[in-house]
Amino acid sequence: MNKFPVDLLAELCHMSPTHFRRNFQSAMHMAPLTYLNTIRIMNACNLLRNTNHTILTISEMTGFSTLSNFNRHFNQMMKVSPKEYRHQTLKGRKPGEIPSIIEYAGWLEPDEAPYPGKKEKAPERI
Repeated sequence: MNKFPVDLLAELCHMSPTHFRRNFQSAMHMAPLTYLNTIRIMNACNLLRNTNHTILTISEMTGFSTLSNFNRHFNQMMKVSPKEYRHQTLKGRKPGEIPSIIEYAGWLEPDEAPYPGKKEKAPERI
């Protein structure tokens, strides 16, 4: 939520702002502001999934100056609005249910269908 002006970051690295941007771009393959907004949106995704904070509160907690700015960046990166993202991630979850590690990592759960060529089902998960 803190502001990180490139001039201050460059000064902390003992570089000119132009040299800092060039080195950052070379190392991270994106501009400093793009990187910062990416981290902010990832934090917002976590808050949308795991808290009941309003979207306005989350936008403020993640350092966006306005709700419209937050919505624009969120839509660009996630291809859905924050409201729709929250709805999609909470769909099918019971109130108060804690999400599994599978949801956090983006893994798929194994099919419950029979193994290819066999008639029995996959073993129960522990």
